[in-house]
Amino acid sequence: MKKVLNLAFVGIIAIAFFAFTPAVNKLSTAKTHVKFFSTTVAEDIEAHNYKSVSTIDTKSGDVVFSLPMQSFEFKKSLMQKHYNSPKFLDTKQFPKAKLIGKIVNLSNVNFEKDGTYEVQFKGTLDMHGKTNPVRETATITVKGPKYLVNSKLNITLSDYDIAFTKGKPSTNIAKTIEVSVEAEYKIANSQSTSTTSATNETPKVIVMVNTAKWCPACKANAKRVEENVLANYMKNEQCHIVVNDLSTEETKNASRHECEKAGITEVAANNPATGVIYFISPATKQVVSQISVTKTNEEIIKAFEQALRTI
Repeated sequence: MKKVLNLAFVGIIAIAFFAFTPAVNKLSTAKTHVKFFSTTVAEDIEAHNYKSVSTIDTKSGDVVFSLPMQSFEFKKSLMQKHYNSPKFLDTKQFPKAKLIGKIVNLSNVNFEKDGTYEVQFKGTLDMHGKTNPVRETATITVKGPKYLVNSKLNITLSDYDIAFTKGKPSTNIAKTIEVSVEAEYKIANSQSTSTTSATNETPKVIVMVNTAKWCPACKANAKRVEENVLANYMKNEQCHIVVNDLSTEETKNASRHECEKAGITEVAANNPATGVIYFISPATKQVVSQISVTKTNEEIIKAFEQALRTI
């Protein structure tokens, strides 16, 4: 089946019910489990990944999902070595798969009412250096304080330039891989009480991260910065992080929508350099500082903390 790895990367979310809590706007992953399974006459191969990072905008339906490809775990170390090698996923050169898109039937989902909802997703999946349009379905179950997603998909390896014509892999690895996903999300930047002041709902700094799959600095540093820096600040309610993906026209359009919502369209247009993190004042919409992703984790964290202190 074609173009199908996708809502493997769609997740939906845990929501706390407080009488005066502001309406849910953005959701982020609490935990995820992505499993792939290959079966042939020769052998079965199974791997598990628990380190995906994702956000969902419940107002627009926008979805961003990042899957670190090196985080798949196998029972046999030899299988893991083959999986990461240049002959298969080449995870050193292509360290992550990225899904960008939208839940197109968002009106069918009530994020504040228990029930099971079928959602339809449309977007693009970038994996192994190939980007394909995708359209998939998933089931969202709202149960008390949790939003869960379950999906079982199939991905055709040749759609992403992964193919074996001879040798052991051609008989031991299935041409189509089954992907199962379980994901749980929480409210991003959630407030714990109804007495939180309105001023705390406004971020102290807007952070625009310019990236592109063709950018050498991004390829070399994106995984490190995302896992060691951005993942932590995405949980900080004082930071509003906007990923400005300039890889293709489609990713540019999706990113433009996010920039518009953050009020930084002009800033994005005037600062197109990739591999750069820009710190922007929410009040003036002016860039106050910037730093390259080639800098060390410590230097980038220092830039974040300085921006939070000075803006």
